[in-house]
Amino acid sequence: MSRDLRADIANPVSLGDMYDSAVQIARELLAVDAGHFPKIADPATWRNVVFCRKGLGSRLARIFPSIVANKPALVDLRDAHGERLVQCIDVGFGIVFSPTSQPTSVVFTVCLALAAAKIGSGKFINYELWPKAAFPEDPAEFIAATRIAARRAAFHTASASFLNSLDSIGSDDALLK
Repeated sequence: MSRDLRADIANPVSLGDMYDSAVQIARELLAVDAGHFPKIADPATWRNVVFCRKGLGSRLARIFPSIVANKPALVDLRDAHGERLVQCIDVGFGIVFSPTSQPTSVVFTVCLALAAAKIGSGKFINYELWPKAAFPEDPAEFIAATRIAARRAAFHTASASFLNSLDSIGSDDALLK
């Protein structure tokens, strides 16, 4: 099953800013310490990558020619152990995030997509992860509606709890309005 998420953005967003904001969102959404959030390998190759609505491919090609093999722009984020977490694809009007099926990767991706929507003055689009649930598209509203009870846990444990809580909401849209 595909687990793609999308952030429709109105303003440019750097991957570094997205990551930093995603750490803060994970603290709020999952009640985890920043030290538990996945570390991304080779920050020098991705922190300054900018996603925006127009001209991204040509700008990325000038800045990071090895990352941009062809359009649409694609960035593969891997953890410190070299395991792929998520692909970020610029689609012109936003970013599609395609995580692996691991719970930590999925929740990391949710945090990144929320961060992109928040920073880029856009919307968080859940079109494949929970297709029957009408989650809010506003990042702040999504966080308020889905945050798990405050407790300190490792990121992988909190990720599983978060996904289970969203799966249990399922299509009960009344909980989200």
